[in-house]
Amino acid sequence: MIFDKTLTVLGAGLSARRHTQAVTAGNVANADTPGYRARRVDFRQTLERVAQEGLPHGGGVDPLTGVDPLAARLEAVTTVDKSPGRADGNNVNMEAEISAQVHNALEFQALSTVMRRKFGMMRYALDQG
Repeated sequence: MIFDKTLTVLGAGLSARRHTQAVTAGNVANADTPGYRARRVDFRQTLERVAQEGLPHGGGVDPLTGVDPLAARLEAVTTVDKSPGRADGNNVNMEAEISAQVHNALEFQALSTVMRRKFGMMRYALDQG
């Protein structure tokens, strides 16, 4: 089988990292919004869920329901940060968000590199075949 479990997990990891970036960007965008509570994505829980349930086939938005099944799964592992906030109720910590963005970018890059190498091995096998 050309698309094995490795590619499924790598794809899920990239999707989770993309979702994490969107959540972190939302936190930064709402840093001055009174009452806003920062959100977090549990990467490990995301991968465990995808490993158990598998990735939806086809990807993207289902034209019949208008729902992106993977996005719904990723949203399900997104939680509200319960850490104490400022007097206005906002708990976004910009230093933590910047650190999270840097960490997320490095993880995304690592996953992309592994996927690129996996495809390179597949290409080599097909060419030498």
